[in-house]
Amino acid sequence: MNDKLFLEKGYKEFSPSELDSEAVSKCFQKRFDDEIGKKYFITVKKYDWSAYPEYNIPENYSYEFDTQLYQFETHYPINLIFFSGWNIDSVEKHLENLWNDKDYDYYEKFEDC
Repeated sequence: MNDKLFLEKGYKEFSPSELDSEAVSKCFQKRFDDEIGKKYFITVKKYDWSAYPEYNIPENYSYEFDTQLYQFETHYPINLIFFSGWNIDSVEKHLENLWNDKDYDYYEKFEDC
């Protein structure tokens, strides 16, 4: 997995925020829609471990994925983090399977925009 893969899959790169760890060097995000509205976003954080040799991470970087889904009846948010070890295809597939269970509400419906 590398940065180019995310760009090829339609993710947009943005800079980490002040709230991110100093190890986060880049971020990517993609919105997932259907004909009704915006379902969810997947955010990718790239961790650069080269400044932390004590962690002994062979590739010197890793990726973490997060999203926020909304409970169907209440629209209460649920945060999910997919830690290092997942790949983007598995994360996208897992989230789409969760979404298809119909227990989640749209981030925003197009009629409300």
